[in-house]
Amino acid sequence: MLSTLLIRMCLSCMAALLVVSCSDDSTSASLKDSNEGWWNSSNISSISNGLNLVSTTLRFNKADNTNSDRDSQWFYFFDGNGAPASPASLALNGVSLSSVLDRQAGNTAMTWNGANHVWTVGGTGSIPSYSDTLASLNRFDVTAPVSFTDTISASSGVVVTWASPGSIDSVLLEVDYDYSTSVMFDSTVGASNWRRLKVVANTGSHTLSAGDLSGGPNSGFVSITVSAIKYKTRTIQGFPVRTFCISSSRVVCPVGN
Repeated sequence: MLSTLLIRMCLSCMAALLVVSCSDDSTSASLKDSNEGWWNSSNISSISNGLNLVSTTLRFNKADNTNSDRDSQWFYFFDGNGAPASPASLALNGVSLSSVLDRQAGNTAMTWNGANHVWTVGGTGSIPSYSDTLASLNRFDVTAPVSFTDTISASSGVVVTWASPGSIDSVLLEVDYDYSTSVMFDSTVGASNWRRLKVVANTGSHTLSAGDLSGGPNSGFVSITVSAIKYKTRTIQGFPVRTFCISSSRVVCPVGN
């Protein structure tokens, strides 16, 4: 599944902006992973200060044993007054991205499975220039249940298994009612915002019990997403700086009693 990601600034105008790397930080960079409780890329929009860079990949596992991957990159920048800000330029692994707040952009240079994600930020009068590097997580598959093949039992639960996303101690399991898929198979179904989130040890397997699935649908489809996250925090010229890497894998399955 999937759980919660919450995140937490001041700079006077200067004629020349310094490009800062990890070794130049006013505080040493700290690398953390999922046990810190920073979860759910959709909640990054709640960040209200600092300089925040996010690289994500989502793998959708299909019923024919193939998959499709969607990569996204995000930035959430705020100036010293807490107002949204955009950098003069932004690049990931040497590929320029759109300097628009909260805008995702395709990046063919972004690779995974331990490859470095190298960010380069061009500053303005309100934010500093800096660079940062974070080793990526693995792309990985949810190996059970199988999309559109295995039926999830609402009364007995389901065993979820996944391949390794990398060396982190825990992952987030998210189960959501999938209305868009459900209505494709049954136009009479109603919408629902039912969701369950659970952080579990990264052992490659976890059983979601009937209790975990309580209150959920007895028909239609649910999506099951396993997500891994790691991030780096530091301070540059008074700004909290955070760099995130999130790798997720998802299946969609029918539900029965």
